[in-house]
Amino acid sequence: MKALSTLKLVPIVVIFILGCNKTSSDLIGLWGNVQTPETVAFRADKSGVFVVKDRPSLAFTWSIVDNTNRVRIDIDFQGKIRTLTGRLEGEEFILEGTGQQATYHKVTQQP
Repeated sequence: MKALSTLKLVPIVVIFILGCNKTSSDLIGLWGNVQTPETVAFRADKSGVFVVKDRPSLAFTWSIVDNTNRVRIDIDFQGKIRTLTGRLEGEEFILEGTGQQATYHKVTQQP
């Protein structure tokens, strides 16, 4: 009986683990800004890059915040780490700044 109870828990644990990684896998790919000629690429290795037309690219690392749809982006800029936050909402990635936000739509699955 105890073995049967343990077997019933296995699918629940697997679903929980997969569910926690859903935001991460949905985020991976190339996203285009809906208002400016800018893209942001999120890679599976938790690295990424912002590319803005006629500007240097900005590399970053990213992580999911506490198994939510929130994303932390750390950019090494002029020797200091700058942190941005964003969130995944359906088919949109929304980057939040000081009183501003930028919306991105997915262009490709894998950058």
